[in-house]
Amino acid sequence: MIDRVNRVVLVVIALLLITGGIATLAAATGVLAVAQPSELYRSAAASAGAGPAIWGTAMIVGSVVLLLLTATWALRQVLVRRPGDALSTVTIDQTDRGRTTIEAVKVAQAAAADLERVPSVTASSARLVDGGDGRQLRTRIDVLTDADLAAVRRAAGDVYERVSRMLGDDRLQTRTQIRPIGGRPPRVR
Repeated sequence: MIDRVNRVVLVVIALLLITGGIATLAAATGVLAVAQPSELYRSAAASAGAGPAIWGTAMIVGSVVLLLLTATWALRQVLVRRPGDALSTVTIDQTDRGRTTIEAVKVAQAAAADLERVPSVTASSARLVDGGDGRQLRTRIDVLTDADLAAVRRAAGDVYERVSRMLGDDRLQTRTQIRPIGGRPPRVR
């Protein structure tokens, strides 16, 4: 609920800023007739040593930059998350007193580090993404060519169970890519 209210308020502010930017552009180019600036504005322009052309140009450039930034921000607020987009934070628990969140990157890093402890695994990476109808943990596991893939899959399943429990999400989807690579097992230093 708070996120929705936040987005609505911020979109209203963005629309006000866009309207102000368009009005400033229209006034600066003469499309919109406005009253002459007050004496205070003229004295500020004179003390700055700049001519009216520089002030007008600065206002137009500033308005265009503000318009572009505001429009970009508003679009990012309105656009709906698509399946496959990486998550930034994950809500673990939400009550009327507040909510508990965790960074999705940290969850993925922990899962990847856990997978790298599995025998015959040489490297791994993980991403927590929006799977469309739930969260999805996407992993890539590099294993030695002579690795027991069934054992690697079982060990990966244990890792996925731990991640699922940590997130409190019993519907966590997984997508795993196992890549056999040549070479010797890594040395222990």
